[in-house]
Amino acid sequence: LEESRVIGKDMHQCSFRKTELYKMAWGKMALQRFMLCGAPYGGALALTRDPDKIVFADANMNSLQIFTSSGELIIRRDWRDQIKIMGWTVDERLVVVYDDGRVNVLNIFGKVIREFNIHRFIERAVIYSTGVVLYTEAGELVAIEDLNSVHGTNQIKPQGFEGLQAPPTCMAVIEPRFTGHGVEVLLATVDGDIISVTQDSVTCMKSSAAGRIELMSVSPDGQMLAVYFETGVLRIIDIDNMGGPTRALDTHDKRLPKQLAWCGNVAVVVCFIMDSRDGSDEYEKDMLLTITLDSDFDEYR
Repeated sequence: LEESRVIGKDMHQCSFRKTELYKMAWGKMALQRFMLCGAPYGGALALTRDPDKIVFADANMNSLQIFTSSGELIIRRDWRDQIKIMGWTVDERLVVVYDDGRVNVLNIFGKVIREFNIHRFIERAVIYSTGVVLYTEAGELVAIEDLNSVHGTNQIKPQGFEGLQAPPTCMAVIEPRFTGHGVEVLLATVDGDIISVTQDSVTCMKSSAAGRIELMSVSPDGQMLAVYFETGVLRIIDIDNMGGPTRALDTHDKRLPKQLAWCGNVAVVVCFIMDSRDGSDEYEKDMLLTITLDSDFDEYR
């Protein structure tokens, strides 16, 4: 415990530390070249080539691989299709979304157990614990809230919503278990506004002075929204009071983070991919930011 660091104040104090529990069985793996997602509660890890990275002469780069959380290979399958995004459901099914509108649901052994196709190109997609939401090239919102049924697709089109003038810069989802009335989709516009869309309504939270929104993440309890701006400012917004006061921190880093994620409901992790000093390789740098109710941030790198 002497390596732990206490961050936060008073009753909102938390202790964090980084420690290596074990060596990963996969050995040296250049994870920055892959799209990677982990199943909830320390479950399986899925890896495939990151489409934004240069393809190297490596057989692993054109495959979908599923590992245990300790890095033991479960399955490797050839996978030539262009994956848009992938993620795990709460019951450890892997959801794979393709650019052309196809959605596959796989079990932990890489077998396709369900297929969907909305026949429209996908601009953005969010996979959540029980489903997936798609934003199409035509500005349509399509939700697949029942992954067990081939008829589970549902277009979200409240009166007055005709899509955005330009594709959203990012997207987040508030799950039905938190809303009580179906999935709620949050779309970030190029002007820095946040548009909230449900089956019955569409509302807009006007832009602050922080600029374009690059990443958004909803807290595990569905109460708060972490928003990362192109200027390096991180804001925390109360979802029940979207137009109210926000808590903000300037990270002084203008690079686009690799990931913005919550650590419980008290902290946000911002992960950057960094170039090594000699330019020969890349490595990750993460920044752990705690949010306390008295509007203060503390930082643990």
